Amino acid sequence: MSKEKNESRSSVSSGTKQEKEAVKSEAPTPLASSTPQIQTPYSLQFWDKAPEIGKARKIYITILLQRTLIIVLAIFGIFSIYWGALWQLPARSLEGWIVVSRTMFT
Repeated sequence: MSKEKNESRSSVSSGTKQEKEAVKSEAPTPLASSTPQIQTPYSLQFWDKAPEIGKARKIYITILLQRTLIIVLAIFGIFSIYWGALWQLPARSLEGWIVVSRTMFT
């Protein structure tokens, strides 16, 4: 009985040559074109001629210009209201005295 167990264990663990060859043939072979090439981080710079950097640069500059324009329009929109509120100030001349201390100059 123990002999039968040993044989069954060895047949399960080792398998036949045909099974091993079938498993090897089913395993996918790596192709050079299907594996993505991973670049090291920060290996490209902003003004590089690589197409992916050019695409990213175009997106970045577009967003930068759009946000800058929005901020400039908001500033002028808010300041125009503020400047419009100040157009008649001061309504009269302000009276005041200028006090100069003599101790400052001696």
